[in-house]
Amino acid sequence: DDSTKPSGDSSAKTSDKQNLDPSSSSTSKQQSSDAHHKSKQRFLEDSKISVPGQADVLLGRGKGYYQHIGNIRFRYWIESRRQQYDAATTPLEKRRIGGEVIQLVQSR
Repeated sequence: DDSTKPSGDSSAKTSDKQNLDPSSSSTSKQQSSDAHHKSKQRFLEDSKISVPGQADVLLGRGKGYYQHIGNIRFRYWIESRRQQYDAATTPLEKRRIGGEVIQLVQSR
């Protein structure tokens, strides 16, 4: 009886097979990259911050993010608490230490 079988779309099965094809991988990677770029661009357009300040911590990859003064300061704050964090014996202590860093970022 066909009423008990899930209705499947044969084109969906075909597209699943195409996604397994290595030659379509570069196309899907490009589409993913384009979507990410558009999403990032939309975020920047909607953001109230047009130019990040020295106290801002930027999320991203690459030299520009790594060398931003706010990120350098953030990494210093993290590293200065590393021994204390590693010595913490409870999740509560670890959260408190992480919270200190967050407060420092937010207070700038």
